[in-house]
Amino acid sequence: MSGLGGNLTYKERPLLITNLTVADFGLHTETDPDTATSRLHLLVKKIGLDIVYDSAVKFSKSCTKEGKLKSVLLKLECPEPQSLFNYSYGIDILKKVKDPGVLNDDFLRTSRHYGGQIMSLQTCSGGELVGSDKVIMENRILTDILADRGFGTREESIVDGKRVYLVTLNSAATDKINVTDADGTVTTIDLDGSTTMLQAIDDFNTDTAVASLGLIAFAKSATQMYITSTAVGTLFTIADGGGATTVAINDRYLWIYSRDVEVQFEVQYPSEWLTLSRFNVLVLANAYTAVPTTVFAIGGTQSGAITGHATSSTYAARINNCTLTQIYASATLAAGSVPIYVWSGIYELKVVRLGTGVTISTAYSGNGVYPSLTWKDVFREFAEVPQHLGGNKHLVSYGAPAEGDLYCKIRIEKTNTIANMHGASHSDGYQQAIEIYIKQGNGLSHLWDASGYMWETIADDATFVADSDINDLLLAWSGTAIVSAIP
Repeated sequence: MSGLGGNLTYKERPLLITNLTVADFGLHTETDPDTATSRLHLLVKKIGLDIVYDSAVKFSKSCTKEGKLKSVLLKLECPEPQSLFNYSYGIDILKKVKDPGVLNDDFLRTSRHYGGQIMSLQTCSGGELVGSDKVIMENRILTDILADRGFGTREESIVDGKRVYLVTLNSAATDKINVTDADGTVTTIDLDGSTTMLQAIDDFNTDTAVASLGLIAFAKSATQMYITSTAVGTLFTIADGGGATTVAINDRYLWIYSRDVEVQFEVQYPSEWLTLSRFNVLVLANAYTAVPTTVFAIGGTQSGAITGHATSSTYAARINNCTLTQIYASATLAAGSVPIYVWSGIYELKVVRLGTGVTISTAYSGNGVYPSLTWKDVFREFAEVPQHLGGNKHLVSYGAPAEGDLYCKIRIEKTNTIANMHGASHSDGYQQAIEIYIKQGNGLSHLWDASGYMWETIADDATFVADSDINDLLLAWSGTAIVSAIP
């Protein structure tokens, strides 16, 4: 019979290390004189913790995640009303913060209303409002969202909003798109004989007129692309440009997304008035300084290694050829580091690995993802601990978190079985657990160099050599790469 005795259960010991030194950890080899078997002890010096490695040890590791902006598409349906006069419309954006009431005063939910009233509607068609009235309502919502950004910092706005069109191209030399700006000026964009969607994206985005209008396009598939604005609240409409083949305007949406990953939202609206869909888009920056190996995942399915990015358009094409059929990528053909848009629609796209030279510019998520293990999270964990003193016996901190710091957390846990003093036939267990918060950049700091030492001498354990870091330490202790490398 065994159990975990309450008096033998130790609390978790969080340890914050912002400046890793030889005085923090050690490794000691214990040899049984009777059996000549050896055991490795991990020594956490400053809190006096000694953990012997065996199969009962459990590891876990997590690192700072930046979070993703929540992102949805809204399509106005607007069923025919009872009266064509005094038609009220709009959306409410409900604010949702990561930690209500923790180091902030957002313990109550707040919301914003964007919308208004049309005094007189045009005659409805097909059981719903006509397109021109819908454009008026969309313009008001977008204008309200833009205006809300100008208010004071005490109550900052929650979301940004843009207009988005979904269009289908025929990949023909005669494809043209007419863009009408807020002043009513019409500009025709000629797609210049594009034969693929990537070429069409390039033709559109590199057109000087498109740049002055403040628009950008990215692909949804091999035949469809989204057209939106680069700035919040830009009012424009598009239509077929009159080429010999017709550009099909499939849908028009409001793209609503959060301004801050720590402030997400919910859209509240009458269910019959509009439809809402998740909109997942990942914007990558490709500096192509080295050959990357990128791996994406949707659900439990991974893409496999995506390599080759001599140019961003080449990289986009490689992404399109990966095993995940739910995603599509696009970029302009211009040389240099240009954005790569990876669309995954209703599917949450996860980055398993990004190669050297590739970074995430913006991550839009249909569900929204709060950041985790940020410097704020670490600060909250150690907020009441006197620095360098360890005022609480279970919390020890050496240096305070600074704004913008990135962290990794290693949890090491072990349950030890010992004889129970209440009877020879019984046993008890006690648990050792430590959570080590290490500022990134320190993981590769040398704990032991040619002039330093590991425990008493470097020779105390033959697996250690000069210039070892904490990754080497954990590998030597466990005998296997249980914990992936800490940056």
